[in-house]
Amino acid sequence: MGQKLAYGLENYGIRFRTQACNGIHLNLAEAGEGPPVFLLHGFPECWASWGPQIKFLVDKGYKVVAPDMRGYGDSDAPEDVAAYDTVELAADVIGLLDAYDQQQGVIIGHDWGCIVAWHTAWLHPERIKGVGGLSVPWFGRGQTDTLSALKRQMGDNYFYIIDFQKAAAHEALNRDTPCPWKKSSPAASTCWAKRPATPACWNASPCRNSAPNICPGTSSTISPAATGATALSRR
Repeated sequence: MGQKLAYGLENYGIRFRTQACNGIHLNLAEAGEGPPVFLLHGFPECWASWGPQIKFLVDKGYKVVAPDMRGYGDSDAPEDVAAYDTVELAADVIGLLDAYDQQQGVIIGHDWGCIVAWHTAWLHPERIKGVGGLSVPWFGRGQTDTLSALKRQMGDNYFYIIDFQKAAAHEALNRDTPCPWKKSSPAASTCWAKRPATPACWNASPCRNSAPNICPGTSSTISPAATGATALSRR
């Protein structure tokens, strides 16, 4: 492919496909041949944030399948907040296993993708051969809902998941505010090369060069529901 990708991934034969899955369409990046490993990115990222791991796995003889999760990148972004609970997200992963004819699959998550990976293994244990997570451990189902626990832990301190519950934050996220996030990482630059959009800024605050990786959605807006604003599992 002619496009220069993050982490030198253009040298790894990245292949893109759109896959119908659980009632939506997901954008997938594939590389390599062999037993498939499914990589689930976090927030606010996209498939390209897995660059070094893609290279490692391909070199070890695996096929990597790295989707843009629903609400991110070139994948569909349903408007309904309920479309982003972990029951639906886990069903997306099972749909990917079906699409690749995997009765049992190996899934690895990072950040928010860990929540999806752990819950997929919890809800569909018969379909998962191996599961891993980077940065977020499995913590089971607690006695307190996630938002209440976070509010108690954070107190008056700012925390993005809590802030995302506010209508004002949603408005700010969907406002086209130019900022330098597209320069913050190779992964972000890869996604930005795909379309001339500008990202929204969290909570309308000034953007910082140290901002985390971000990849734009299908338009220049970010779906608030895709940010992890909803509960981690359906009660």
